Amino acid sequence: MVHSVLKKGERGAEPFIPGKIKVSIEEAVRGSGLPEEQAESAIREIHYEVISSLPIEREITTTEIRRLIVESLSSNRDDAVRMSVLIAWTDHERRFKAF
Repeated sequence: MVHSVLKKGERGAEPFIPGKIKVSIEEAVRGSGLPEEQAESAIREIHYEVISSLPIEREITTTEIRRLIVESLSSNRDDAVRMSVLIAWTDHERRFKAF
């Protein structure tokens, strides 16, 4: 299991908190404008996929976590919900995280 997240620059590492990934996914889902029931389902499904796909290492970078989220969202291009969330995710990353 991942124990720490390596941050860019001189910020070093911080403890891995799975809830932070969920909050990021929630922000993207809420930004996609999905109805509440679809949003809750998408949050649970995407969060589970990302957490399940984390490598079994002691450390992971924030860049790698973001890549795993994008991969999960991009996994089914025929899924309108995922594509809507992917668009909201990349827009948020572009505006706030310089992804």
